[in-house]
Amino acid sequence: MKNNDELRLHGLGVSPGIAIARLKIRLSGATDVPRYLIQDGDTEMEWSRLCIAVAAAKHELQRLIAKAASMPPAASEEICSILEVQLQMLGGSRLMRGVENRIKNQRQNAALALFEETAALITAFNAMADRYLASRAEDVRGLTRRVLRLLIETGNAHAAAENNDESSTPHILISDILTPGDTAALDTLKVRGFVTESGGADSHTAILARSMDMPAVLAVPDLLARCDDDDETIIDGNNGIVILRPSAATLAHYQKVSAQKLADKAALMQLRLLPSLTHDGVRIKLKCNIELPREVPLAVSSNCDGIGLLRTEFLYLNAGRLPDSETQFQHLASIVEAMEQKPVTIRTLDLGGEKLLNLSHGDEDAAEWQHQAAANPLLGLRAIRLCLAYPELFKAQLKAILRVAALGNVNILLPMVSQIGEVVATRRLLAECADDLRASGYVVPDRLPPLGVMIEIPAAALIADELAKYADFFAIGTNDLTMYTLAVDRADEQMVDYYQPGHPAIWQLIDLTVQAAAKRGINVSVCGEVAADPEVVENLLRRGIRELSVTPPSLGLVKQQIRRVSLRAENKTA
Repeated sequence: MKNNDELRLHGLGVSPGIAIARLKIRLSGATDVPRYLIQDGDTEMEWSRLCIAVAAAKHELQRLIAKAASMPPAASEEICSILEVQLQMLGGSRLMRGVENRIKNQRQNAALALFEETAALITAFNAMADRYLASRAEDVRGLTRRVLRLLIETGNAHAAAENNDESSTPHILISDILTPGDTAALDTLKVRGFVTESGGADSHTAILARSMDMPAVLAVPDLLARCDDDDETIIDGNNGIVILRPSAATLAHYQKVSAQKLADKAALMQLRLLPSLTHDGVRIKLKCNIELPREVPLAVSSNCDGIGLLRTEFLYLNAGRLPDSETQFQHLASIVEAMEQKPVTIRTLDLGGEKLLNLSHGDEDAAEWQHQAAANPLLGLRAIRLCLAYPELFKAQLKAILRVAALGNVNILLPMVSQIGEVVATRRLLAECADDLRASGYVVPDRLPPLGVMIEIPAAALIADELAKYADFFAIGTNDLTMYTLAVDRADEQMVDYYQPGHPAIWQLIDLTVQAAAKRGINVSVCGEVAADPEVVENLLRRGIRELSVTPPSLGLVKQQIRRVSLRAENKTA
């Protein structure tokens, strides 16, 4: 039995805000997976049993999508996108093909086949050390839990949990784990925030919490062992703090903090219409990083100066096969047209070959892709290296970008450049693609789009003087630059103290890049996470950076900091 003393617990603050309410505990209800083999003659029956559970799971997902339609637009788009991906996984996906093989050829029972195929798929995703694929792993895990419940339990336990009126009064939800589907099912009128024992800052559950504007703290050790139903609780999503049974003084303090946060949020909304100028009038371009098309409306409504980094991996990872040039053109055109002539910098494919193995390539080239699974994908054939190794893959994307460039203000950005030859080879391919398109009757700008280089490998920063002769602009990607410079895997939780974007070596590489760009008269921007850190913004500006690109939710805070800085009065490096 817990005592009544105030208790502070720490986890990952993944969604900002303060929530104050009594807590309600809900366990995930994980099920044991039966481990037995079926008879040869029962494989079709077992497959049919799985199909029935899958059909029920589809019905639940469709019901959740319908429910999400009534939520605020940002949350609705995020939730629907995640749930639709899960719906697709229940179709002719690698997951379901693998489960069918395990049932029909290995004679595993349906639950065991689903469990083991999921484990194999998640292991493959985790080995790729990529944030996007880590979120896909979470989707697979959550989907499997849903189908397993329908297979093993009564078939309606999860639906009952989703429809359960947990409390008639507002409360804070406490659980061991919440999947994206669980999170989407929360009643935002009743649930003020949530805390879990597991989860990551980049998980879809975290993304959903932010989209729903719901304070959340994940990965709190021994959470369930330390709290009781109906405990008074405070969530501090800004600092990753959970306070159980707060004292009167603590409660009064957080009530005051909560009121101030609401006032600050309203003030940041007012900044949307103000220009991005320093206090003494220096113009700073403030753009958005876009990972998925659904973020574009947020960029448009934010009144940003354009898209400083449009990642194109979504074109490949949500598809069953490699997208052709026309498919890529359609997706990119919708984004460029939505920006209404504001600049859009499109980064070319930044994936390794092992991440494309799951896509259909056609029989004629399937074999040559099999060697792409690298021992260390972060140092393997990826990004610009992969594209130049497979020019037809690269040309399909370049042709789509060239066609889109006729519709708006487009720049091209090359990831993971380490040598001048990669830029030269890309320019040659661009010229070939432009000639091919014109010969086929497509409209291509007379002047090809500016071609930029990402500075995210130390080698690129060290030869920035030479690269600046061949590139039209630089974009500093501080996330990978930090990882490669400090030899730290930023996805490894054990290395969190070693991943230091403010390390002196990183600042020296940034300085080299800025100086090289200034010497050649080309633009340089920062699009890594440090650009979204208000405490670092002034340092970047004093080092000569005049363009920042951040995630749409970070724009307000960054603009606020820009407008506080004075640059003309002082000429110093912070």
